[in-house]
Amino acid sequence: MAFYDPGVSEVKFEQSIDIAVPPKVVHAFLGNLHHYRSLHPLIDEVEDLAPTRAHPDAHRYRVTDKLRFGPFHYRFAYTAELEATSSTEVRGTAWQEPGIEVRTRYRVAPVGAGTRLHEDASIVAPRLLLGFVRRQAERAHRETLAKLKARLEECATAGKASD
Repeated sequence: MAFYDPGVSEVKFEQSIDIAVPPKVVHAFLGNLHHYRSLHPLIDEVEDLAPTRAHPDAHRYRVTDKLRFGPFHYRFAYTAELEATSSTEVRGTAWQEPGIEVRTRYRVAPVGAGTRLHEDASIVAPRLLLGFVRRQAERAHRETLAKLKARLEECATAGKASD
């Protein structure tokens, strides 16, 4: 008789979007999680944390999300890091209970007069939660990149800074 193993599983997704601003502008915006607050549909609060010895160049944050599940609203906090690993890449990781880890790699590349932003994401979560976490993450990340494009292009058109 086999018993169900409630262990963890991993799933990946990726997406790309073209943004009519230079790669350095997109890269700089991606490297600061405070910028995501008005773009990401789940993020409610972002607080800075001290870096760790393991990742001294990464920016660490305590993030509070708000999530609606049916008629219920939940707030939950987790730790996240963003690190510019090169002039064309930003890596992020978020750790949340119970045993959820979301790893993201953003790559920027010139395309025409603008930027192609490519995101690779990997989610590790308990098997029972994996489908739910994936649906929430994919939807939120898709919306975030669409809003990022609109924000940066609007700022470029208006001649303003990207903040």
